[in-house]
This record gives sequence, structure tokens and C-alpha cells, in this order.
Amino acid sequence: MLVDGGAIPDDQRHRPKWQQALDMLDELAAWGRVPPLVVADAGYGDVTALRLGLRQ
Repeated sequence: MLVDGGAIPDDQRHRPKWQQALDMLDELAAWGRVPPLVVADAGYGDVTALRLGLRQ
């Protein structure tokens, strides 16, 4: 599949923004770093999976 002339690997699919946020925080933790604060708008607050993921 090509998008604007760039190849997108077949194993890559859409991930919701809340999942991308958790993945970025996990990657940051893997580097031994912790953000001092995580801020999100009300739309993120409606996602139970995000709130539970932030507790882990």
C-alpha cells in the first residue's frame, strides 16, 4: 500500500490516539524517564482503557 509515495508496512494499522499516548509513555519508561505531568483533554478522560493504563 502506498500513501503519498511512501510505503506503509502491511503489519501497521490504525491505533487510537489514547493507545499511541500509552505506547509513548511506555517507551519513555523503558528509557528510565518519567514525565513530571501528563495532561489530556476531556476526550481522553472518556476512555477507561487509557485511565487504567495510566495507573500501571
